[in-house]
Amino acid sequence: MSSVPASSAARRSPESALKKGEARIDFAPSPRPTIGVEWEFALVDAHTRDLSNEATSVIAEIGESPRVHKELLRNTVEVVTGVCDSAGEAIEDLRGTLGPARRIVRDRGMELFSAGTHPFARWSNQKLTDAPRYAELIKRTQWWGRQMLIWGVHVHVGISSANKVMPVMSSLLKYYPHMLALSASSPWWGGEDTGYASNRAMMLAAAHRRAAVSVSDLDGVRRLRPRPEEDRHHRPHQRDPLGHQAVAAPGHPGGAGVRRSVQFA
Repeated sequence: MSSVPASSAARRSPESALKKGEARIDFAPSPRPTIGVEWEFALVDAHTRDLSNEATSVIAEIGESPRVHKELLRNTVEVVTGVCDSAGEAIEDLRGTLGPARRIVRDRGMELFSAGTHPFARWSNQKLTDAPRYAELIKRTQWWGRQMLIWGVHVHVGISSANKVMPVMSSLLKYYPHMLALSASSPWWGGEDTGYASNRAMMLAAAHRRAAVSVSDLDGVRRLRPRPEEDRHHRPHQRDPLGHQAVAAPGHPGGAGVRRSVQFA
């Protein structure tokens, strides 16, 4: 999704608005609704099923491609789409990249593995990708960053106006528990049954990197909220008489996660 609206401080000159160490992210509007997908795959040995740290050689054989990227760990390759106009177009884009990539991976005695976590691999056996951005990430996250053996599918959407961002995000929150339940695929961690269908969500809840938005005044706070005329049409949070949120998001730091004992009709 496009970045959040810039605050009033960000609208001033960079020299006067930003302090040392701060960064400004300007909202990039999309002229039309678009979608893009990033799909992370683990590389596993075809015989042992353990993780294989061979992403560098796989990507080297694929060659320069805007559709296949390296990731933090050498056991991971990421397949991405271009800017698409529909979910169907994005699926076809992914299919076109996955075919050749899968053949190269299998020729090297491996398979592409897609799940939230690996069931038994040990994080201490994994190798980091040699790149400045990843070195900086590990420097900041330390142990939490090193042990994050998790994979996911990220969906980006293009939005025409910054004023639509918060209403769209607020509306999606009421569907978050359903999306998490449908996508849950990480019950095992380090060879142990965690008791959760999405242990990945629980790990992210404990140590997720959060992007800080600097707001210097009340006007900046108001700009991050939906406008009244938009808020009337986006009311995902219905409160009970005591003022509590009626729906808690599983996996969120304030939620309880998705337990595997839960039955869905």
